[in-house]
Amino acid sequence: MNLVESWLRLFVGNLERLSKISVNKNNALNLVTRLLKLYKGDYLPDEDNLEVVSRREHYRNLFLSTFLNYTEYLKESPEIVEGFCQDALRVEPLSEPIFRRLIAAYMSQGNRDMAEITLDRCRTLINRYYDSEVSSTTTALLENN
Repeated sequence: MNLVESWLRLFVGNLERLSKISVNKNNALNLVTRLLKLYKGDYLPDEDNLEVVSRREHYRNLFLSTFLNYTEYLKESPEIVEGFCQDALRVEPLSEPIFRRLIAAYMSQGNRDMAEITLDRCRTLINRYYDSEVSSTTTALLENN
């Protein structure tokens, strides 16, 4: 086994173990921090064979679902969620669910201006890269407040 294969096994094992840890309000902060240190974006980004692309999507989805699950426990600290979402968007800049969590954090802090700026940024990116509109779930975060 070469160095790259060893690193990949370690990364995959750590990501999968981290995603299975039972989360609560007491350990969520630590778990999100560990998750963001571990996940640095696309798995083997220069590879395009079907198996690698499939695994890449699996790990991205695992990261996103774990991130959203863990940050759910931090909603009472929206300033912390805000920082984590900004960090997560650096590695997953097209993730509408992370944008939603960030918009909700801004709204919880009474910062409607930043929520609107964030929604506009999300709209621009989703439109540019997916030629699509943001979901009604996302826009509703501002319409309901």
